[in-house]
Amino acid sequence: MTVTVSEKNGSVSKENEQEEDIMDFVGGEGPWQRWLFVIIITCSIPDAGHNFAMSFLAPNLDHWCSRPPDFNVSIEEWKAVALPPNDKHCSR
Repeated sequence: MTVTVSEKNGSVSKENEQEEDIMDFVGGEGPWQRWLFVIIITCSIPDAGHNFAMSFLAPNLDHWCSRPPDFNVSIEEWKAVALPPNDKHCSR
């Protein structure tokens, strides 16, 4: 948060008084803000673990586009036609 201070006719005036009012209400920096910060960080760390869990714990599955229901070919033939030959991102 920044407050622009300008000097007019020898007196200092603050252009953003609304931010000053909010900081007066919140109380600046003190024990309450530090305690609230610790609580928020403590709750956020496990949440981040849940967000990244599937990236590290999920198994590698072989996947490809599904076959149309009326298409009578085997899975190997379908993969040979549907997948790019040298692209390792489509099938593992």
